[in-house]
Order: sequence, then C-alpha cells, then structure tokens
Amino acid sequence: MSPDIEWQIGDETGEETIRYPTPRPPRWRKWILWAVMVLGVGLGIAYRSIPEPPRPTSTLLPTVTPAPTKLAVPVKLYETIDREAQALADGDVETILAVRLPENQAWIDWKRTTIEPWGHPADNGPLYTIIAFKLYASTRAWADVSQFRNGQYFRETRFYRQVNSQWLRTQPDFAFWREPYQSFQTKHFEVSYPPEDNALILMVAYRFEAAYVQVCADLDCPSDLAPIRLMIYTDGGQLHWSGSDRVYTIDMLSPRISGMYDTVGDETARRLGDPVTRAAYQSLISILAQITSGGIAWMPSDPTHGGAFFTSAIIAWENNRVSSHPDVSQLLPPPELITNTQLVRLASLWDTRLTPSNPEQLAASGILFIEQKFGASSVGKFLKAIGPARSFAQAIEASLGVDEAQFEQQWKDWLRRLSVKAGQ
Repeated sequence: MSPDIEWQIGDETGEETIRYPTPRPPRWRKWILWAVMVLGVGLGIAYRSIPEPPRPTSTLLPTVTPAPTKLAVPVKLYETIDREAQALADGDVETILAVRLPENQAWIDWKRTTIEPWGHPADNGPLYTIIAFKLYASTRAWADVSQFRNGQYFRETRFYRQVNSQWLRTQPDFAFWREPYQSFQTKHFEVSYPPEDNALILMVAYRFEAAYVQVCADLDCPSDLAPIRLMIYTDGGQLHWSGSDRVYTIDMLSPRISGMYDTVGDETARRLGDPVTRAAYQSLISILAQITSGGIAWMPSDPTHGGAFFTSAIIAWENNRVSSHPDVSQLLPPPELITNTQLVRLASLWDTRLTPSNPEQLAASGILFIEQKFGASSVGKFLKAIGPARSFAQAIEASLGVDEAQFEQQWKDWLRRLSVKAGQ
C-alpha cells in the first residue's frame, strides 16, 4: 500500500516580499522561452493521451500476511498467548494443555497423540501476529492470531477466560458471532455467513470454488448444476451436507474456529491439510459424485441397483487422489482376498442382496484398476454410466467399451500381479 502523502500549503497572508528589478532579457531569449512553453504543452497533451494502465482489481487470494499490530493486550493474557504460541511451535504438548481449561480425558489423550510442532520461521519473520483483540468482559477475551505453521501462516481466533488471576485458552464463545447473516453468490455457491467471518469469507469461497473445479474435472460432472448452498455455522463442530430435489446444502464450521492458511493457494492448502480446504473437498466429492451418478447411493429402496458400492468407491478414490498424502494401498482389498479372486466377481456387487465380504474394498480396487488401465478420465465416464445402467455389464460397456467378462478377467490379472509384486 502506498504511504500517506501530506501536502502542506503555506499561507502568505501578511508577509512582505521585496522584489529587485532585473535587466530585461534580449529579444532572442524571449523567443526561446515561447518555444519551450509550446513544447511543454505539447508533451503534456501527448502524455495525457496515453491510456492509463488497468487498475489492480481485488482478488480472492491474499498474498501478504498482515503486519504486526500493537494492541493493548493485558500483560497476563499476552503471556498466555505467547506461551501457547511458543509451545505450538515446539510441539510442547504438556505446555499446550497447561494453558487450556481442563477438557475431558479422551480429548487430552487425543491431543497428546496428534500434536506436531508447527515450527519456527527461518527468515527471522514473526512467530505470530495478534491481528485483532478484544476484552469483552472482565474475565473473557478473544484474539485473532496468525501464527507460522509448516512454512506458512495459519490464522485462527483464540478465546480465553481468566480463572484465579490466570488467563487460559478455552472453547469458542458463540456469543462472539452475531446476526443477521450476510450473503453473496459465486459461480457455484450461495454463501451465507455471520459478519464476524467477513475477513476470511472470500478465501473460504475461493477454496470451495477451486475444489469444485478440481472435483468436477475428475468426476465429469454435469454442466447444468444448480448453485450449492454454503452455510457458515458456529454452534457445531461437524461438517454436514444434505440434498434433495437438486438443492444441496453444506454446513461448515466458522473458519475462525477451524483456522485456515489464509495466504496460500489451493495446491499449497491441500498439501498442508488446511481445514477449510479439507472440508471443501470432503463435502463436494460426496455431493458431486452422488449427483453425477444419478443419486444412486441415495436410492436404497432398489437393492438390485448396486451402483451405490461403486459410487462410494469413486468417492474414496477421489478423496485419496486429492489427499495431502495419497496412498492407493488403502483402495486395495486384503492380501488373503486377492489370492482368492477367482471366487469373486465385481458384478456381484451390483445386487446388494448377494453382497460378498469386503464389498467396499473390492469396488475400490475396481475403480483403481479403471484409472490405471483406462485412464483417470474413464472413472468419471463410469460414474456417469452408473445411473442409467441396469447392470454392472451395462455400466462397463457404456463407459469403457469392453464386455463384463473381459473386464473381470483383466481386473483379476491386475490384482494378482500386484500381489506378486508386493510379496517380492
């Protein structure tokens, strides 16, 4: 941002100016002066005729971390914020737990096994910045903190309570968020959110739009989908989505609670396991896969239409594909089942009344085989064929151009080769 420029204009009222006469210049100097004036006017007109460069437009992707702000944070509260920040950077679990209000034992055990060091910036940058702060009661406060984490800055709103003269980190105070909600629409979403999330909501929309484009490219979504409702909530910790009559809704926890890397693009956010990005992919993969398959997984009343297993398998395949740590071994059935594939037919998964053991893993291995044998784009073609098909054979022939028997044999041969390779 350009620095402020202050123009100062002097006031000459009341001042006396003494002017001394100077010799009159020769006539040839007068003509030179006129020529210079004419040339100056011409250059000015030419300069003004040059079109201005386009003004920079706003973007959904911030690229600059907010500068540190000096705020009147009470000393004891600042000590707690600083102590927790240092502990998060070092992965000091016991200190992290010590500066928080006591939780149940299950939560404490989970924290002890999941906390990893956030790290310190190598370029002498700030470990953290308190972007905003408010003491809204004598014993309650919140601080909007951007802290270095895994090479980037992670922003979240942290809530605190004073207990026996000590400030401790606590669960979010839902009184922080107010109504009425605000809303706007992007290409694929109708977004509603509380005003307190205004600073982060454009980045949330950007992450969801990027996820939508990626998932639809992988799953070959229909092009005429209605916008999805994206609702930002604060009174629950679970991501939830639902749909009926082509109206789909995603309820997502406020990014101030979940936190997010607010200065990175989609690829980096995925690699870092950004909570908002993870929520976007998790919800959209399920919704868009269901829509593209014709809603088969939401039609359990017809047990003979077993496309639900394959739709679920494609959801698992796409989640693994966009994961920060993809692992295709999770899509394969157990070794003992691979060695007995002669007793299994993928077609048997179509009729849920005849379901063999490990149906999810069998279906997932079939989808992984389609990707490796026919290409990733063929997975989307198969997904689209599930809805109209009345059998596994019809879905395979319509999407891949091979008959069921040929496909089954190729799948079994592929599984056996994987088994032999794994045993070497």
